[in-house]
Amino acid sequence: MKLMRPHHVTPDLREVIAAHHPEVFDMPAYTHLAQHLLFGRPGTGEEEKGHIVTSTEMFNVILEGTGWKRYSKLQFLDRFEQATGIGIHVREHRYVDGMARAIHADFHPEVIAMFKQELRARGRDDRVFFDTGVKVTDHNRLLAFRHAETAQRDEFEADRLNAAILRYFQEQISTNAYAKFRQNLDNAIAFATLTEMDPHRQRAVLTNLHRLRDTLKPIYEQKSSTNRVFAQGYSLQSLPKHYRDILMPGTIEADLKSCHLVIAAFDWHVQPLIKVLEGGQSIWTYLAEAVGTEPTPEAKAGLKSAIYAVLYGGGRKRILSPLPPNQHQAFLRDPVVKALLKAREKQMRCIMEAGGLLTVRGEWVPLGQGKPRELLVRRAQDIETYVIAVCYEVAERHPKDFRILSAEHDGFRYELLDKRREDKVQAYLLKAVQRRSAELHLPMMLEFSQAA
Repeated sequence: MKLMRPHHVTPDLREVIAAHHPEVFDMPAYTHLAQHLLFGRPGTGEEEKGHIVTSTEMFNVILEGTGWKRYSKLQFLDRFEQATGIGIHVREHRYVDGMARAIHADFHPEVIAMFKQELRARGRDDRVFFDTGVKVTDHNRLLAFRHAETAQRDEFEADRLNAAILRYFQEQISTNAYAKFRQNLDNAIAFATLTEMDPHRQRAVLTNLHRLRDTLKPIYEQKSSTNRVFAQGYSLQSLPKHYRDILMPGTIEADLKSCHLVIAAFDWHVQPLIKVLEGGQSIWTYLAEAVGTEPTPEAKAGLKSAIYAVLYGGGRKRILSPLPPNQHQAFLRDPVVKALLKAREKQMRCIMEAGGLLTVRGEWVPLGQGKPRELLVRRAQDIETYVIAVCYEVAERHPKDFRILSAEHDGFRYELLDKRREDKVQAYLLKAVQRRSAELHLPMMLEFSQAA
């Protein structure tokens, strides 16, 4: 079971909350909810800006051991609102539109002002735990992390596709491996304060960075619905790449190049896409040319969202929403996009007719465990995880050469322990990925980028 790890805060923030909303600290469930409403991840979509994205899983963590599970989530929120005087506004989930449930809380204006000041603050040595007010020390700051790590270790399933990844972080990597990078947190906080113009994105980044003050080591967990590896709560995984570069200079990030497009192209036999991929042209450059724009990072982000909606069951509105209106028709008329849409529909018909889908390890997943598009996503994610997991086996065999510090879905970040072995390490990883993907008749390839 996931545990609610307390945030480190200044005594000033805790005192102003106690002054205006003292009932927050009357019971653990209220305290945990208040912490989540302050430090949870804010939504950045137009309809959810300022709202904190939440989930049934998070509510279960908040209510664990309180006896409140007999109430509905909304009833619990009503009780919280009445007890604390903090207004609650819930925007219900709409899975069809890809929108999670989100909550906005009306804390007292002085609490909000102090919270904003808190997020921009550099490290202070008088920090306390949000839930108890106990002073944070070198000894106790890792205790909650250790408890959460132990809980995940107890739930570890060794027969899962992602087992090699989790086992590596459990057995090979200690919190000490990240100690030297903690000194860069203040630089990252200063950078976010100066450069993040969107207040909701800035809030998410700064909250993430403050969470990393106890340790940069992530806690990875196995979710029942996917073999993808997700870090618990805020982590290196949930930071944009350039912040990981600031925090861990000199490390190297490795990613499977165009991973899900390669899977779709060769698993579904989409010849126009295969031709582009084998021709050596970047798929993003190709798509940018197709819609008549430059392959800028902003254009790539929109095209990536659109093409992934094409791959995994998005309707016309979902596919086109990330793109400017003047690109809509050109995108839909492109031969690669048309071929992908046709292949996707064929794949989903086959799933419907067969009543399920085979995973990469030959396991049968019946249609009752998900919609056709969800099974397509599951198969692709299983392939992604199966291929990338072999890199952790390489790292385990070469512990004196390099170590992996952060897992991404289709890649990872690693640190060279012997700089003279950089070329050798890359050769080991490239060869392992080539062999593993060849088993699946997929031409997967790693690409590398180094943090300055």
